[in-house]
Amino acid sequence: MLAFTLARLVFFIFNKGTFTEAGIIDFIYGWRFDINAISWIYMPFILLSIIPLKIRDRVAYQKILAVLFHISNITCIVFNMVDVEFFPFTFRRSTADVFSIIATEGSFFSVLIDYLLDFWYILLIGLALIAGSFWLYRKTSFQFGITDKDTNGKYIVKHSLALILMMALWVVGLRGGVQLVPINLVNAGNMTTSNNIPLVLNTPFTIMKTLQNRGVEEVHYLPEEIAQKAWTFNHKPDTARWEKPNIVIIILESFSKEYIGFYNKYDGYTPVLDSLLKSSLSFDRFFANGKRSIDGIPAVVASLPPLMNDPYITSPYASNQLSSLPSRLNQMGYKTSFYHGGANGTMGFESFTSIAGYDEYIGMNEYPNKDRDYDGNWGIFDEQFYQFFANRLTETEAPFMATFFSLSSHHPYVIPDSIADRFPEGPHPILKSVAYADYALGKFFETARKQPWFKNTLFAITADHASYLTTPIYNNSVGQFSIPMLFYMPADSTMHGRVEEASHQLDITPTILSWIGYPKPYFSFGEVIGKTNEGLAITYTSNRYQIIHENYVLKFDGQQVNGLYDYDKDFFQQNDLQDVEKKRTEWMLLKLKAFIQENNYRLIHNQLSDS
Repeated sequence: MLAFTLARLVFFIFNKGTFTEAGIIDFIYGWRFDINAISWIYMPFILLSIIPLKIRDRVAYQKILAVLFHISNITCIVFNMVDVEFFPFTFRRSTADVFSIIATEGSFFSVLIDYLLDFWYILLIGLALIAGSFWLYRKTSFQFGITDKDTNGKYIVKHSLALILMMALWVVGLRGGVQLVPINLVNAGNMTTSNNIPLVLNTPFTIMKTLQNRGVEEVHYLPEEIAQKAWTFNHKPDTARWEKPNIVIIILESFSKEYIGFYNKYDGYTPVLDSLLKSSLSFDRFFANGKRSIDGIPAVVASLPPLMNDPYITSPYASNQLSSLPSRLNQMGYKTSFYHGGANGTMGFESFTSIAGYDEYIGMNEYPNKDRDYDGNWGIFDEQFYQFFANRLTETEAPFMATFFSLSSHHPYVIPDSIADRFPEGPHPILKSVAYADYALGKFFETARKQPWFKNTLFAITADHASYLTTPIYNNSVGQFSIPMLFYMPADSTMHGRVEEASHQLDITPTILSWIGYPKPYFSFGEVIGKTNEGLAITYTSNRYQIIHENYVLKFDGQQVNGLYDYDKDFFQQNDLQDVEKKRTEWMLLKLKAFIQENNYRLIHNQLSDS
């Protein structure tokens, strides 16, 4: 622990210009990540140190322990020291991709020599920490040759009791606490500001936590000037459509487009959402970028595309600097908050919202009647949590931006027994819970319409991802991403109509920023609907990319086109049109390659923020 703390102090001293608001509390928070790293990396030393056998008393055994300790300790010190001067280039702690870089870098050893020569003082500090650890180990370790006089049986019993206690503490260390899931990089966002996350973390921890996460590879499909022209990544300030309206984003759990009567020739399960869609600016071809909630939320509120197998929240890039909708609105004087009725810590949402810049996260812990309204599985029933949400907004000073992520249409699809008979059954259990979630949304709007903030509020309603599909027309690679989307502004009677062009979750953030007149240039993977977008949407799953334009979908595996299909006419996608529609194929592929190239570059080089 002392070596980790001293390494963090060195890291801070050499990079204090970055951590201008850091304090002692950041070092204290860092101990949690240090303990987790120690529990894993020093595992052989810890396990062999606590076994209840007298062999531990032997000199040879103690020498083996000393070797294991120093190997682990030197490894941790080296990685922490390397980042002292590497951090200014990346603005994040090194992750497991450092090994890929080493493996592919033909001049690695010459670069290493240059690094040691240029930053010789870091080498000296590292050697001093290593020498200090050797000295302290000798002073505090087991005295060689001293044996316990207890009999074998008594010795084993006594030390087994100690073993049980030590194992319990070790397991807590391995998990990083007693929370629902083991800590990860994103948890640092709960403890400090986004800017100070690298200070709270340590490099052995970030490497260890990303060993199984391959991240993305940098690709060079196109010359940079062509890639930048193919897609609008850099946006300019726009004239405000309204003067600082409140913004409420509602993300509906698992609401597939298939379930909604407004989009289909059947009634569906969402009469409330149908009514809102008819009186709003609605989107006929709107797509989720990924397949999981953990993908959908970053896509909606930060325009982060999930173009890798690991979700951003658990990826090697989770500690990157990030500009999002809430972080930008904070600069305009908005109070920002995120509401989800699930247990705090679920799916890393709370940690991500902190990194994204939300002022506060309100979950089940903050709900006053959790014992009464708990659904027995995930959290608070939607109807009750929506009412809590509406009342909290009334107490919030305007202008505010609030995001609400619903819960009840998640497996196991629990509905309050008292009203379960109100909702229709369907061919899948999710549909009854969707009907309940829609009912709860209606109850929210009944309450919201009576509040003083309602009229001057822009509502954006969408889903995190599509879910179980029951009709063939949706059960394809396009329908699997098809979700609802609407913008509703009570004070603006012109805010209605149907948008036929394709768009996706990434477009929500830049469109809102454009409409409210965000005053600074900014970067976004999404485009402004009706202004810079060309009717394009991109999805990714299982190492396959898709780009959608009008009624066509092009599939790409990163190397070659796997097909172009007219998904309106050929919803089973059996008639490949890439040889017939060559110009369309080339144009869509150009757009997709530019997008992938920019995405991968910015993830790897920590360029997800405006600055």
